[in-house]
Amino acid sequence: MKRPRRHGAGVVFLWALLSVSGPASAAAETLRVTAAMPHEARPDYLLDPKGQPDGFAVELMRLIAQEAQLEVRYLVKDNWAAAIEALRNGEADLIPNLGITPERLREFAFTDTLETIPLVLFVRSDTHTVGSLEDLAGQRVAVVRLNAGESLLRSRKEYQLRVYPDFPDALFALLSGNVDGLVYPEPWTRSRARAAGLAGELKSVGTPLLEIKRALAVRIADRALLARLEPAVARVLASAEYRELYAKWIVAPVPFWDLTRLAWASGLTLALVILGMGVWRFRTEVVLTHRLQAALHERDSAEGERTQVLEAARMGYWRWDMASNRVEWSEHVESLFGLTPGSFANTFDAYLALIPLPDREQLLAAIATAQQQHAPHYEVEHRIIWPDGSEHWLAGKGRSFYGANGEPSGMAGTVMDITARKQSENQREQLISELERRSAEMESFVYTISHDLRAPLITISGFAKLLEKDLARGEATLATDSLREIIKASDGMQNLIEDLLELARTGQIVGELKEVNLEDILADLASRCAHHIEQEQASVRLAGEFPRLRVDPVRFGQVLQNLVENALTYRRPEARPEITIGATRTDGEVRLYVSDNGAGIPAAYLERIFGLFQRLDSRTEGTGVGLAIARRIVDMHGGRIWAESEPGKGSIFWIALPDSAIVNGDCRSS
Repeated sequence: MKRPRRHGAGVVFLWALLSVSGPASAAAETLRVTAAMPHEARPDYLLDPKGQPDGFAVELMRLIAQEAQLEVRYLVKDNWAAAIEALRNGEADLIPNLGITPERLREFAFTDTLETIPLVLFVRSDTHTVGSLEDLAGQRVAVVRLNAGESLLRSRKEYQLRVYPDFPDALFALLSGNVDGLVYPEPWTRSRARAAGLAGELKSVGTPLLEIKRALAVRIADRALLARLEPAVARVLASAEYRELYAKWIVAPVPFWDLTRLAWASGLTLALVILGMGVWRFRTEVVLTHRLQAALHERDSAEGERTQVLEAARMGYWRWDMASNRVEWSEHVESLFGLTPGSFANTFDAYLALIPLPDREQLLAAIATAQQQHAPHYEVEHRIIWPDGSEHWLAGKGRSFYGANGEPSGMAGTVMDITARKQSENQREQLISELERRSAEMESFVYTISHDLRAPLITISGFAKLLEKDLARGEATLATDSLREIIKASDGMQNLIEDLLELARTGQIVGELKEVNLEDILADLASRCAHHIEQEQASVRLAGEFPRLRVDPVRFGQVLQNLVENALTYRRPEARPEITIGATRTDGEVRLYVSDNGAGIPAAYLERIFGLFQRLDSRTEGTGVGLAIARRIVDMHGGRIWAESEPGKGSIFWIALPDSAIVNGDCRSS
């Protein structure tokens, strides 16, 4: 190659620019071509402050264009996929420095290799347990779409592959702990990390996974263009200019101000040399400054977008320094604690004080386990109490940082409000529990209803046949007796059906909760049960003061009536029924009771009596549904009902309601 003597990058830039746009040489006619390039694919392709294409691949293409007598126009695309598609559909004629893969060899032709770059694994600088890609088996590994890393790992099922549209997203995923490793070309990763001020945050581990060969690509059918490019590429690769370009863009340059400071220390002679070098370094410094500013702007924009996304998801991020015990929160985190911005003391102890003790112990145990085992991440869910006393749920995720001595120095991660999810889970568990209870009831129902409905049908059928014979013989008295038994069995079946319908309604119809005086409900109850009370010569006594309650008065009166009717029915023959109705308050709830001096209930039946069709004495009237209905109504009020009894000593039925059902606190405490 014949070249003018080089005095600096600025001279080369001007000379290359004139050679591309200047007149054709006598050897060949200038050919106009379009080169596709992805936007801001540092350090190969980027836009300078004037919006013009720049970078390692662009300057290299200028040298090749001079040798091949080409006039190059650049077509800027959003990403690699769009640039490759432009070459594929004829919108572009070539792509400088495209990675050679088996798939691309089937549709594109390549020149001699322009550069060979290693594909390596990067991890966070505080990672001590990963020495190779195999150490990340089963973990999350990031790659960039259409990069050699994606081709290499796409078929490897032992990794959780995470594909990102571009390098900044993949790098942020690694540094934020969303992935455990990043597979990407080594020189590009270091160059872009340095430009963004993040070089100290990551490191490469293990040996290169692959050597990526990159060359100038054209369509296979474009043989004439390939023939013009190949000798030009060979001459450029053998030139000093190529080596200078590689050092300029891929190898980090020494900052100009560091060289100047060295000149003051070394004397005037060295200063003059440095100033001479500064002339040809000037353009490089301008480009690097632009690249750094663009990288910082890119990082700040991404940070703003991430903050908006975190707020939309009711999520925040935090960082805890163990030495100072201080915690840095994003703004949104305070709202997750029910606090106003600026009101929270930024210490780990202040955070723990908001967490109930059992959950606090669980959180500390999870953190200790993660730090002791050098686990890459920890996840924990815990409750948090807001200043207004309400309970909320948070989900925390984080990873540990370690000092030079290998000891934990802090943690960082995210926290998210999962209160709605927890409420849904609790509702689901309640529904499952209710479904299981209803299923058990249905099983009992199917078993007993077949008996209880069959019995009156058998009675009706039997006496109907007797009635037929009585009428045939003209025995009117016997016929009347048979007819009476048929009517009795029919009435029993009707009562059973009505009780079943009432049981079904108690699970579906919830009346409006009203503030009622319990004494009014009891007065109405005495009126409705007056005939039965008089028939049994019973006494009903009210004990103490009764509170005003917020209940469904019709349904709640139904429960009390059922308990009083049972006390009258299951009496002792030798004693007049004595029934006492009272109220007391204990353990954060109000308890009503109905006690009697009746026959009592064996201990084995104290729970069974609340099941369907359970009767202690088959000789008494009733269907065995009343107490099952009573329990369902009390459940709907958020309460519970149970019985205490001994055979021959009477029974006491308790109804407990939460304090929230009390309008005033007139009942006695115990």
